[in-house]
Amino acid sequence: MKNITMSVFSDLAQDFVEATSSLVRGRTINLMDTKGMIIASTEHGRIGNFHQGAKEAIETGRPVRIAKADLPKYKGAKEGYNMPIFQNGQVIGVVGVYGQEEEVQDVANLLRVYVTQSFKQQVIARRQVMEGELRSQLLDLYLLGNPDSQENIEQLSDVLSCHLCFPVTVIVLKTTAPSGISGIYDILRQYFGNDEVFSRNDIYGAKDNIFILIRSFTGSKRPDHFEDIAANLCRGKKELRMVISDSCANAGEIVEGYKEAKALLSLSGDGIDRLSEARAKSKLYLGKLLQHGGSHYIQQLNRTLRNEVSAQQEQTLLENAKTYFLMDGSVSQAAQALQIHRNTLLYRLNRLYEILGLNDVAPFERELFIRMLIAFRAEEG
Repeated sequence: MKNITMSVFSDLAQDFVEATSSLVRGRTINLMDTKGMIIASTEHGRIGNFHQGAKEAIETGRPVRIAKADLPKYKGAKEGYNMPIFQNGQVIGVVGVYGQEEEVQDVANLLRVYVTQSFKQQVIARRQVMEGELRSQLLDLYLLGNPDSQENIEQLSDVLSCHLCFPVTVIVLKTTAPSGISGIYDILRQYFGNDEVFSRNDIYGAKDNIFILIRSFTGSKRPDHFEDIAANLCRGKKELRMVISDSCANAGEIVEGYKEAKALLSLSGDGIDRLSEARAKSKLYLGKLLQHGGSHYIQQLNRTLRNEVSAQQEQTLLENAKTYFLMDGSVSQAAQALQIHRNTLLYRLNRLYEILGLNDVAPFERELFIRMLIAFRAEEG
């Protein structure tokens, strides 16, 4: 789509003549195609008529002046000045302005320059919109994972010159900022630059108010380079939340990678989660347990705790347990992190187990239920 096609030229032509008529004090402006047909005019009745002067300008590539005395030999023309419009060295149309040569020659030349630049800008904008729509379709095909869509994927990839290089990761982002998805685009461009974020080997778009990037790692880029900068970005912006999937070796794994990343994104939290890390996996599957059958028992535990202790004590007991689990069950390390005596920590843990009725439960199950309780309360807000 490097050149302006005639269909695009025709679509934009009438908008142009209407917009520029006032700039030339209401003079008649015509735009003609490469066949010499008037495709846009401030005199609507002339649209569709043949213009001999335009045809001559197209064939010669030179301006054509038409004086009153010349009108008999120029079918469909009026007195005025007609300038060929070039794009990439080829004539794509003619702009004509009604009036005597000395009055309109400079105006016609300015309009020629203006229309050329205006059409270029609008074509670029149209191309960007079209590419965005095609990328969105390609993204949907990958995320749906229908084996029958492979031919469509290949066709769209060829049209966009966009081919994933496996392995890839699926990166999902959401924001609470007022700017929404468009703000995410701006933030990513600011921190990474267009070439770094949106390469020809990446597929990206927005779906369900989530920004999605299927990212290839090629050439000299370190696989974790994007993740490192993204982590710093999310830490600096509380309104951003990001989840990065496991490495996906093929198109089938993209579907699962997206589902897991989106599921984890829907859970409460901030910053960045990498599903290549066990802690992120734990958070994901705890969330799934709560969503699919585990919430009733956890709600019971939550009510029991609230009935036994104050809100401040609840928070203290659960925060202490959370730190203890994060320290892999090391009382000394957890106590040091909490800046309390180890005996105090042991007392609080045993108190929590007693209230919840988990004293006689195996350590793994006890930790699972309390982690689910912590996750439930986080979702509850």
